[in-house]
Amino acid sequence: AEYKVMKVFYDTADSGSSIYDWMQIKSSKSSMFNYWKLIFELQIFILMIRAQRKRNFPLYVQVLKRTIKYLFELNHHHYAKWLTTHLDDLMKLKTIYPEIYKEFCSGKVVIQKSSNSFSATALDQENEQNNGLIKGVRGAVGLLS
Repeated sequence: AEYKVMKVFYDTADSGSSIYDWMQIKSSKSSMFNYWKLIFELQIFILMIRAQRKRNFPLYVQVLKRTIKYLFELNHHHYAKWLTTHLDDLMKLKTIYPEIYKEFCSGKVVIQKSSNSFSATALDQENEQNNGLIKGVRGAVGLLS
């Protein structure tokens, strides 16, 4: 929705440049415009949650592609490096391991514990939840004694 609003303003501006260049120019002149541009750009992380919850593997890969630049911009080079490697592996799945790619596209890249259509969780998040259940109040040590 925000993109459509931004596009309307761009269309009325007659700037002659691309919408992204126009946004750069406007954000350098107005802190409020820069704020809304940042909000617009950071919606990528909401898409990440949507991709996981809806078990949409192609959207997940697309969001990862767009996330890498933020990791570099925020000086998180270690994360950017390994996310680039992870993304490269995911993009090769279709040709190297088509069976796994097909399974991931069918939604088996996340865990879904309920029948709710928007309740899938990423594997690492599920692992953390299970660790919390096992440890409980007394911790995992209490299970062995």
